[in-house]
Amino acid sequence: MAFIYGDPANWSEEDILRFLDGRWTSVAHDRTKIAVLTPAGAIIPVADGAAKTQIEGTNFSYFVLDFDQTSPEEAYWQFDIPPDFDATKNIVVTFTWKGIAAVAGDVKWGVSVAGRADGEVWDAALGAEQTVQPTVEDVITEISKDSVAAFASGWVGGDTAIVKVRRVAGDDTLAEDARLLMVVISYEET
Repeated sequence: MAFIYGDPANWSEEDILRFLDGRWTSVAHDRTKIAVLTPAGAIIPVADGAAKTQIEGTNFSYFVLDFDQTSPEEAYWQFDIPPDFDATKNIVVTFTWKGIAAVAGDVKWGVSVAGRADGEVWDAALGAEQTVQPTVEDVITEISKDSVAAFASGWVGGDTAIVKVRRVAGDDTLAEDARLLMVVISYEET
């Protein structure tokens, strides 16, 4: 049995062929993919690095990156861009974070990205920083999910991506460390 989603008028020729020969169950598939960047996989610089901490919660253990309230701190990730990445589309970066004890204040998050192809200089400058400045949830145990407006990454399928995340300390009002739980990058495939 096949499940059909979406308007068949929008199916590509490949979608129709896959449906007809039973290779998949959803023909109008979403072309949006995600890359999940976790604190456990973060590269922490020696100078100005966020603190990577394992939390022993009541119900489960997890890693966080604690970003200081007074001095700028950062973390990096690297990963390969899938070959079917659509370089004509923007990416959206979403921060999942929380305060430690505060229930008031805002945090200014920044993200910079770059892509490196075979033969390019590895340690070259990243792109312009994109920012978002959300307010902490009013209950200590709640998380916030806040996105930077969609922007062009400059990535090409097959590149190696470099992502830098930082708290723009001194430019926000949360009077404690901001605790980053994950960063999700949404993008489209061709």
